[in-house]
Amino acid sequence: MRRKSNNRPNVFYYIKSTWYKGSQPTFFDHQNCPASQILKDNYEVIKTEILDYYNLNADNLDDNYTPYSIAIKGWKAVNLYTLFLKYPQNCRKFPKTDQIINTIPGMNMAMISVMEPGTEIPPHIGDTDGIIRHHLGVSVPIEDPKQVGIKIKSETRGWREGEVLSFCNVHRHCAWNRSSQYRIVLIVDTIREEFIDRKYEIAGNTLAVIAMKQFATKAKFLKKMPFWLMKTFQIIFSYLFRIILYVERKFGMHLMGRR
Repeated sequence: MRRKSNNRPNVFYYIKSTWYKGSQPTFFDHQNCPASQILKDNYEVIKTEILDYYNLNADNLDDNYTPYSIAIKGWKAVNLYTLFLKYPQNCRKFPKTDQIINTIPGMNMAMISVMEPGTEIPPHIGDTDGIIRHHLGVSVPIEDPKQVGIKIKSETRGWREGEVLSFCNVHRHCAWNRSSQYRIVLIVDTIREEFIDRKYEIAGNTLAVIAMKQFATKAKFLKKMPFWLMKTFQIIFSYLFRIILYVERKFGMHLMGRR
């Protein structure tokens, strides 16, 4: 749905199972995304740190999840930030990368994403159009989109090492690694520039949407709730998450079991 507020630009949140019909493009021109240049300028440092860790810990990475907490075999991840919520233990494993991404305006999410050989990530959508997602190619086995690529709506692209793909992940998208080697990207989300003064509002609302999806995974009947009730729960959860974000910023505490 889209929220309307005093002529401010609207933000879409994926609460109900309807496809996004907003005006955001599938892919963005990287020249208009400050995050892209920062990531590209620091590629060698980021690559070295990530690959050094991966080569020693490839078998210890956690599974990643699509919406509704569905694990995909062969899709692994290391979370550094999720909508401003920090994972201190993971950030300490990548101190240089952590320092670099914190210079990116509006950075709110960062994750190292690994697709093992033969991995297919089915079509899914993100949670809001209030952010732009950036993929920095860290280790790409082959620069052929048919073998290693991502499809957003009807547009298919491939990753390149040291280059950045920037896109709106609320569009329906899927990805694959049909090669015989692993593919690694650093994923960074940034708040859209026009929403930067509302970044914690957007983070709270989006965390609420994610929490509702996780609850719906365990209690299927929640997916059939009336929209007005779903919206009410989102508002309640949103304010709870905003309080958590404030406490973390103000007191440096890391809540919800993150270390």
